[in-house]
Amino acid sequence: MVSKLVVLNTKDEKMLERALKMDAELLLMQDAVLFANNRIEANNKLAAHKVYAVKRDAVKRGLSDRMLDTVELVDMDQLVDLLFSGKSVVNL
Repeated sequence: MVSKLVVLNTKDEKMLERALKMDAELLLMQDAVLFANNRIEANNKLAAHKVYAVKRDAVKRGLSDRMLDTVELVDMDQLVDLLFSGKSVVNL
């Protein structure tokens, strides 16, 4: 069972690479949701991980119909549930 949740909020490739090396689930919010764009081939590296993206942020950036299939969109209630699920939260 994964006991860490890594939160990314900027589109920083180095931070994404760091997060992908951890044994953790990923939560993409704000500009980090751009990593989940299914039209960018390099973003398929997320497929091997459990990834959540904040739905509101994806919609704001015009990605609601272009998200990778493996990314789960979450609303604000689900976001709070994730953050308080008992996992160690790491903000990169």
